[in-house]
Amino acid sequence: GSLPHSMFVLLLAPPLSSASAPFALPTAPPASVDASDSMWDSRPFVDGRKTCVGGAVEAWSGPSEEVTSPVFDARTGKRLVIGQLATMGEVDAVRAVEASAAAWDRGQGAWPQMSLAERIERVEGAVAALKERRDEIVNVLMWEI
Repeated sequence: GSLPHSMFVLLLAPPLSSASAPFALPTAPPASVDASDSMWDSRPFVDGRKTCVGGAVEAWSGPSEEVTSPVFDARTGKRLVIGQLATMGEVDAVRAVEASAAAWDRGQGAWPQMSLAERIERVEGAVAALKERRDEIVNVLMWEI
């Protein structure tokens, strides 16, 4: 008969006593740029100090946090700041949920009552708007990941 797969693996594995040093994951220094690099001028800054509640986009004057890239500034050794993000609190989150519930209106709001064709048209409009900003979005994603 044939050997089970697990037996085959055990037969090929080196004996534990012959193992040398423990495996060490190879590492590389983090990616970095400075003002002399061609990519320096393409680094984005996304101002996320805005909120969208009840369909209204508004400037945010409350607390915010920096959004950093995994790419480092070669001069400072720190991660590059590529944006700011509004830091909403509990009161703001409840206000957003209440606005969403009011817009849904137990299935009687504008979106749930809209025809399928109208919804498709709205989604296609959103996709078209995103396509217009494709290069900008791709650049932000490249710096973000």
